[in-house]
Amino acid sequence: MLGKVMNLAASDLDLRPPQPSWFPDQIPSRPELIKDALRDQRAQLDAIGPLVKRTVKGSVNVLKNIKKRAVAVPYPFVTPRTVFNRTLSPMRSFASTSLPLEDFKAVKNAARVTLNDVVLATVAGALDRFFELRGETLSRPLIASVPMAVIDASAGPRPEGNRVANLFTSLCNDVTDPAERLQKIHAVTTQSKEVQNQLGIETMLDWSEALPAVAYRWILGAYSQSRLSDYMAPPANLIVSNVRGPDHPLYIAGAKLRKIYSVGPAVEGIGLNITGWSYCGELSFALIADAAAIPDPHPITDALRPALDDLMLATGVSSKKKEECRT
Repeated sequence: MLGKVMNLAASDLDLRPPQPSWFPDQIPSRPELIKDALRDQRAQLDAIGPLVKRTVKGSVNVLKNIKKRAVAVPYPFVTPRTVFNRTLSPMRSFASTSLPLEDFKAVKNAARVTLNDVVLATVAGALDRFFELRGETLSRPLIASVPMAVIDASAGPRPEGNRVANLFTSLCNDVTDPAERLQKIHAVTTQSKEVQNQLGIETMLDWSEALPAVAYRWILGAYSQSRLSDYMAPPANLIVSNVRGPDHPLYIAGAKLRKIYSVGPAVEGIGLNITGWSYCGELSFALIADAAAIPDPHPITDALRPALDDLMLATGVSSKKKEECRT
């Protein structure tokens, strides 16, 4: 999307109106729509049998490899209760901050982990400070849902949206040493990816598409209206995304894009979403929260820098840049 609306240089201006290059097909008639819908429903029903077989095969594969895993992996709904795991209110709160990307990369290289591991460990440290300010103690480590794009070039066009899987991993809040926590997050996340591959990364996505849209909306609506998330553990405590953006500056109508803040939604029972987006040497974090649970989320974004500093100190690296932009 950025590549379509942005330019690589301020001088790349073409203000001429675009020439029409595409014309839509004729709007289908009602009988044609019904025919297409019935054909699609038949295809979905035909896919259920093979999907069940893949699910059983993947589940058996996961169970067979439990004892071989170096560390235990987290599973949905085995989560602690927190202030932001509740029925959503209609209000949202927002906070953001930007940190030097090279600091995250320095920790990554020193610890021999992934950039995503460093982001997760930084978020874990920031949330430790948040709960400490509130005088609260976690009963067990937080579980993060990490969205991952699933790209299958052989699958052909999709009926809707992006194809995104969720990886469940622990923030390892029970480990106090920053370097040890980072290594444990790396180990748990690696194992979680292996479990996801054993089950079949496409399996859960195919199940979500097999469920009729009407039934899916009814289930979500019933879950929200019943306020079940006030009484039962959520599938995850929060959502953490790390998106790689362009390393070079972008322009629109000659104006330079200074920063990118991307946000994801809070969902029922999971009232905290933290998204990091890299752009031109910075990693910019944007936080969306349920305002009834977290009226002011700035204590979390303000704690990201100290949490990253702890990781840098623990891994023996120093920062060359200390600039921080807070909104």
